[in-house]
Amino acid sequence: MSGPEADAFEMCEVVGRAELDRHPVWATWGDPGDRALVLGYGVAAEQLDRALARFDDCGPSLLFPVLAEGPLPDKAGLVVSARFETAGGQSVPGYVLEPHAFALFVGEREIAFNRTLVRQAARSATSLCEALGEAESALFPLRFETGRERADGSLLGGEITPFW
Repeated sequence: MSGPEADAFEMCEVVGRAELDRHPVWATWGDPGDRALVLGYGVAAEQLDRALARFDDCGPSLLFPVLAEGPLPDKAGLVVSARFETAGGQSVPGYVLEPHAFALFVGEREIAFNRTLVRQAARSATSLCEALGEAESALFPLRFETGRERADGSLLGGEITPFW
């Protein structure tokens, strides 16, 4: 992909709503094939090097936008924009970080869940209930859609039930 998107190539340390509005899919930088993947989008090598130079090697993980349409790259650490629907029918934007995390944006708040942090997930569920004005039974199961296919051809979407 060449053109304006490749010309405006950026990287970041934290993906929030603004980044997901610009690019619906972000990937963690660091796999051996990442440089070739980004250059394959039409990003110039000098442009990629400038983007990388803006960050400290000892800082948090870097993320880059996935600029290609079609199936998602076969790599870990993808942050994918998603549309969630509560059991009660409310539609809420957010993202998934497969396979273990997801977050919803309610107003200016980001309410995150991580399957490996069970106690924090229970607190996040309480925060989500308060933010949406719903009982937990009206929220879960949460259904989500991304509109994107995984590398294996399956759609990235599904249902999330309480795990706390």
